[in-house]
Amino acid sequence: MLTIGLMAIAQDNVVLPPPRQRIPRQPTPAPPPPPQKTPEPSAVGRRGRTTIAPKPDAKPSALPKVSTKTSGYLSTFTQKPNLDNVILYISPLDIKTRVGEEFVTEIVVSNRTSRAFDHLFIVLSYPPDNMEPLGFSDDWTEEQTLIPGKASVFHKQGVILYEVTLRQPISPAEKSLVRIKWRALKSVEFSELEFMALGNKFTSLALGTQDILGEPGVDFDGVIPASIKIEAPPGEEPSIAPTGKALDGYIVGDFTQLPEFDHGLTLRLIAESEVVKTNTEFLVDIYLENKNKIPADTIDIFIQYDPKILQVIDYDDGNWITTGINIFDGAYHDDFPFDYQIKNLVYPLQGLIHYKMATSTPAILTYSGTIATVKFKPLQANVTTFVKFKMPDSKSSQGTCITFMKQDVLGSPEKLTDGVVNCQITIKD
Repeated sequence: MLTIGLMAIAQDNVVLPPPRQRIPRQPTPAPPPPPQKTPEPSAVGRRGRTTIAPKPDAKPSALPKVSTKTSGYLSTFTQKPNLDNVILYISPLDIKTRVGEEFVTEIVVSNRTSRAFDHLFIVLSYPPDNMEPLGFSDDWTEEQTLIPGKASVFHKQGVILYEVTLRQPISPAEKSLVRIKWRALKSVEFSELEFMALGNKFTSLALGTQDILGEPGVDFDGVIPASIKIEAPPGEEPSIAPTGKALDGYIVGDFTQLPEFDHGLTLRLIAESEVVKTNTEFLVDIYLENKNKIPADTIDIFIQYDPKILQVIDYDDGNWITTGINIFDGAYHDDFPFDYQIKNLVYPLQGLIHYKMATSTPAILTYSGTIATVKFKPLQANVTTFVKFKMPDSKSSQGTCITFMKQDVLGSPEKLTDGVVNCQITIKD
C-alpha cells in the first residue's frame, strides 16, 4: 500500500531506505456515542454497517451511530490493492511529531484511471486526547460548487464530517481534496487517522449516487488510514492542555482557513574559500537556513556553474545515491534523515546539478544546517565565476524550490525567484 504515497515522486535514481518496522496495530477503542445533533448525509454510496451499539447506560436513540470499522487497507500494508482503483488516502501516511507542535495533513484522491466524481462524503476519526484540529480548508471548491460544502467537527468524539457536491464532475488523476491543521497534545506510541462510517454510510467518493471507491461491490475498501506517533520533547511533560480553540460544531460555507506560515526559509551556497588556486579542489556547501522553523517536506535544488571553468568531482562516500557523478550528503543523514531519495546527479556538459529529496516528517527540515556539499576543481586561472541556484522563470517552471504540502516556503510565497544566496569564486595561479 505504501506504493500509493510514493507514486507522485517515483523518478530516476530513486533509492528507498529499508522499510521501517511498524508497531503492531492496536485495537481501536469504541468511541463515546456521537453528539445528539448529527448531520444527515445525503443518500450516497452503499458502504458501511453500524457496528457499535450504544453503551449499556446510554438511552436508546434512533440517531445513526459512528462505526469504528475501517478500510480493508490497513496501515500495516498487509494487502496489495489494485492501484487502478480509486483510493482516498491521508498524506503523510506516517505522521511523526512532538507534543506542542502543529502539523498539516491532506486527504488525497488517487485516481489513475481518471474516473469522474461530483460528490465527496468523509467521516474521519482522530484521537481527541492526543491531538486537536485547528484549521480546515477546501478552498479549491470555491468555484466548483453552487452550495458550499459542509463540515462538522465533534471534538469530544474525535470525529470530523465533511460533504460537498460539485456543479459538474471532475476526473483528476490525483488531487488534494481537504487540508486539516492539527496540534499535538499528548504523546502516543501508535494511533491512527482513519476513514469511518456514519450510520450505514461509509466515506465515499461518488458520481451521482454511484460510489466509485475501491472494488465494486466491496464494502469498507478504497481508503487508507495514516499512522500517528507523538513524542514528548526530551525532559518535558508528555502532554499539554488543549488550546480551547479546537474546531467544534458546524461549519458551513466560511471554513476556518489554515493560517499562513511565516515564510523566509533560505538556501545558501557557501564556499570554503572565495579565492582558490587552479587545479586545487575546493568545497561548496548547500546550507539550509531556517530561523523561523518553517516546516518543509520537499527540497528540489538546481545549481548552475560554468563547465569551462569548473569541474564537479564525484563525491559520494556514504551517500544514498551513488549512480553517476554525485554531490555529497553522506555526512548529513543524521541531521536530515530524508525518507525519499529522488535525485542526485551532475550533468557535466550542461554545467548543472540536480538534487532532490523528500520526507514524510516535515519537522526534520525545521532546523538549519548543511544539506549537501559539492566538490569542485578549477579548470582555468585568473578568472572569476559564479556558482548559483537555477530558479523558475517565465520560460521554465523547473528550478530550485522548497515546498510544504506543495506550497512554496522558500523566501516569499509571492516570488519564485527569491530565498537563495549564490556564491562567487575567484581562481588564481
